[in-house]
Amino acid sequence: LKRTSLLERGRQSAAGAHHPQEAAMGKLHTISRGYRSGTRNKFAKKYRTKGMPGVSRHLATFRRGDYVDIVVDPSVQKGMP
Repeated sequence: LKRTSLLERGRQSAAGAHHPQEAAMGKLHTISRGYRSGTRNKFAKKYRTKGMPGVSRHLATFRRGDYVDIVVDPSVQKGMP
């Protein structure tokens, strides 16, 4: 263990970093941007709509040529586009 005086400790804290290069280079860590980053509100279900979807949601019939919108249900993660 290296003994340092209070004066030396004050100089180290005034530098603002443990390593002398860190203060000059700025932030060294990267901000993670994973597959589902920024989806806290996008995939949140509304009030009183929690839980799994009903059976009628899966039994809807579609014909060839129908225009459909793909809406992701956050309670079912498997098969999300």
